[in-house]
Amino acid sequence: MCSSDLSTKAVTTESDPAVGNAAITGTFTAQTFVISNSAGSYTISPTIYTSVNVTSAGVLTVIDSYILADFRTAEYVASVNDNTANNKYASKLLVTHDGTTSYMSEYGIMISNSNIGTFSTSTNTTHVKLEFTGVSACNTIKLSRVIV
Repeated sequence: MCSSDLSTKAVTTESDPAVGNAAITGTFTAQTFVISNSAGSYTISPTIYTSVNVTSAGVLTVIDSYILADFRTAEYVASVNDNTANNKYASKLLVTHDGTTSYMSEYGIMISNSNIGTFSTSTNTTHVKLEFTGVSACNTIKLSRVIV
């Protein structure tokens, strides 16, 4: 499969503030969760799991981003499948920023056959971006992200 399969789901309540329990069927992804009670508010930055299809060879594609003002560092576990040549690739990436420039270290690299692409990072005025440039035109990238 090499097409975009992202979708958006929403949770709504009929009271403000929401009272009671919420049941979610399927995948629910959020940048952060804010939990508030009488003791205060707590922000939780969960581990995010995502799958992205990159469908252009040699083209820089943004595969994930996080808000620059909210978080300093992200750790990714990346698994890449080259759907054209059946190559497999796995690595860990550590990304951080100083408010203007982002920095990345990739380590623990495992390649089954030949290199299938490169990861990079950049920033704009609001986000830190994780990018991928694939060698072939049909890659599936699965990411696990923890941000702090």
